[in-house]
Amino acid sequence: MHLFSMLASAFALLSSAIASTSYRDPDTGLTFASDQVSYKVNQYITFRFAVPSSVPSFSGFDTVIQVVAPNEIGWVGIAWNNRMVYGPLTVAWNNGNSAVVSSRWTTSYSAPSYDTAHSQLQLISSGTKRSGTHWQYTAKCSGCTSFISQNNWNVTLSANGSNRLAFAWSPQKPASTSPSGTINPHNGFGYFNSDFSQGQNANLE
Repeated sequence: MHLFSMLASAFALLSSAIASTSYRDPDTGLTFASDQVSYKVNQYITFRFAVPSSVPSFSGFDTVIQVVAPNEIGWVGIAWNNRMVYGPLTVAWNNGNSAVVSSRWTTSYSAPSYDTAHSQLQLISSGTKRSGTHWQYTAKCSGCTSFISQNNWNVTLSANGSNRLAFAWSPQKPASTSPSGTINPHNGFGYFNSDFSQGQNANLE
């Protein structure tokens, strides 16, 4: 690979997201913590998280995810454990004016298997759409914010502060419209911090 391309890829990988902001979604009526994250130089995926208000410390909670991705992205994934292994993975791809959302899990750096034992996803149609430039999905996740990781370590995200997350993406869209369909390896990945306190909602209690 050319040196400039290597440096550009490294910059995209290591670049941090803009600080989380609060976003009120007109389609779902929910307030999200919104994070614009670089996946290429000057190109972004937006990750949003709506959480219940008044969640006690060290308690798991359901969250609503909203992802806005450019149409060149075939699939995009969120790693809730800040790494690919031993944590819930949320993978999604566009399907016309809808989307396919898939819960995954893996214990090795290989293609993650479809898995609903650790987390479950429910697509929210009112927040799922496509335009001429981007596609968007919105889904409720149960099990994404509290789970047993490697060596029986209990991981619980905070509804009241910042959480370190990882993401991955590929330009190749899965051929299947089933959540258990095969996904190809990612082309890029990175990390970002999301301040979930920016996305609290009393109506998610």
